[in-house]
Amino acid sequence: MINFGDWMKIKIINLSILIIFLLYIFVINFNNGNKISKLFYNNIIKNDLSTSFIAHAGGGIDGKAYTNSLEAVLRSIKNSYKLIELDLLVTDDDKIVAQHDFKILEGICKKDFFKDKDKKIRKKVLSNDLSDCVKIFDNQYTLLKEEEIIDIFENNENLILVTDKISNYKLIKKKFKFQDRLIVEVFNIYDYFKAKFYGIKNPMLLFTDGRRNIIYSTIFNIKLISISTSNTIKYKSFLNYLFKNKVSIFSFSSNDEKFNLENIGKNITGVYTDFWDIESLSCSEIRTNPNLCKVY
Repeated sequence: MINFGDWMKIKIINLSILIIFLLYIFVINFNNGNKISKLFYNNIIKNDLSTSFIAHAGGGIDGKAYTNSLEAVLRSIKNSYKLIELDLLVTDDDKIVAQHDFKILEGICKKDFFKDKDKKIRKKVLSNDLSDCVKIFDNQYTLLKEEEIIDIFENNENLILVTDKISNYKLIKKKFKFQDRLIVEVFNIYDYFKAKFYGIKNPMLLFTDGRRNIIYSTIFNIKLISISTSNTIKYKSFLNYLFKNKVSIFSFSSNDEKFNLENIGKNITGVYTDFWDIESLSCSEIRTNPNLCKVY
């Protein structure tokens, strides 16, 4: 039976290892830094909003959101977006495809990916299972697969990819060579450390609690944060503190002119948006479908 003295030694050793690991992560974070966050901050200071709008799920197209389609991405690029967000899934043979989840992918590809009616137990899905899934959403758009994603971002040097729904950091580090132009959304501090450990230069931490995130941002030098629009309003004073300390903060999601113009450059860096005209700084659907011009 282990005695108290030995138990304390083990605890001290474990604590020491944890402290060393955290310091290591901090050094990596400090050195690799915050180049992309500085770009966003400097643009805001110059009243340049070109990097303040993230095309959510590839951006809206034909009044539709969440398509994650090739056509949506190409339209966003044409409309001067420099940040494109894509929901990314990984097949069981490590191929990447842009879609929100396997339930939606099953529906748009007209496949059977689940073992149960409640769609909680997924079957093995391989890239070959998607070989005949090209046109999606009633044949209107094109499913965006790994090769097309890489081609688009490697051939557009000013384009930044923001990823969502993917936690295989080792895989995306290997697949995507444009690491300086890759922002990976993470949903807790553990995943933030994990992403940094695997060499992700720009993890973006989900902001859920004001005080806790100030501590994280200060201690670990975190310079990229995402936050819901409701928490943007709730934690306005905390965000103002972080923003003044050059933390880049993106709020999700808003097509609302009042929200965007009142907060960008004051409490946040920018917003995720589906329908936003960067040139006119207004909702692109205000005349055709004003119901889309709101905060989500």
